[in-house]
Amino acid sequence: MVTGQQRMENKIKHQKEKNQISILIRQDGYSFLIENSETKTAIEFNNFKLKLDQPKTPEALLALLTDKINQKLIEEYEISKAKVNYHHSLFCLSPEEYFEEKSASDFIKYSTKILPEDQLVSEKIEVTSSVITYIPYTNINNYLIDLFGSFQYQHCLESIIKINYELDQERERVLVYVDKNIVSISAFSGKKLVLANNFSYQTEEDLAYYILFCIEQIGFNREEMILILFGAIQKTDSSFLYLFNYIKHVDFLFSDLDFDYSTIKKQSFQLLFEENYAHSIRKI
Repeated sequence: MVTGQQRMENKIKHQKEKNQISILIRQDGYSFLIENSETKTAIEFNNFKLKLDQPKTPEALLALLTDKINQKLIEEYEISKAKVNYHHSLFCLSPEEYFEEKSASDFIKYSTKILPEDQLVSEKIEVTSSVITYIPYTNINNYLIDLFGSFQYQHCLESIIKINYELDQERERVLVYVDKNIVSISAFSGKKLVLANNFSYQTEEDLAYYILFCIEQIGFNREEMILILFGAIQKTDSSFLYLFNYIKHVDFLFSDLDFDYSTIKKQSFQLLFEENYAHSIRKI
């Protein structure tokens, strides 16, 4: 549940270059996509994950990230712009009317452990009159500042909330973004945000259970609501088939994308095409 994009103040070093990189950072790894800023053509995609015996720490993540995302990559692909989405559970969402910046730690401390070196970021989500407070990885942000000079970052739940808000505002709807072992869910009744959260899962049965449990808890009518999916899920998955048996209206967020997506094998990376949502979302 994030609200904004933080812009660093240093100036970018590579003004002549046209390509941009989007990085999706999880607690156990990251993915990145390089695309041409003008043609929206996907150039390179890759995914990296910490080994099972490695600690899931910001230090381990930084070591994994610097091995690939470095000056050599920038020069090889002529990258001039960077943006980062954090997809982790280190966040909380608060009503704007009750939020105070000076008390941000009091809001988030009930949902995640705060370490002395942690930086808290709070951003408004205007469409829902809410505030997202989350913990970006300071060491990774500092590294990317040194590397790119400036970049944007946010929590991925901000994108998911905003996308759902723009969908059919007359219906009860649940938008679900499926990533590897983590799922983010937002639910709206008309223009009112009812639920926004994420959950870790291990199996497809877990995934379906969490989604159905959320729908039951918020009291949506399974015959009338619509469940909208995107990310690492497709019609042949057992989780989709299970959901389809219980929810009358199930659909996918994306139809045909307006740019070359053929080289991208991981559907979970749809989230990083954020700037192209306006071209990709169809009327549900």
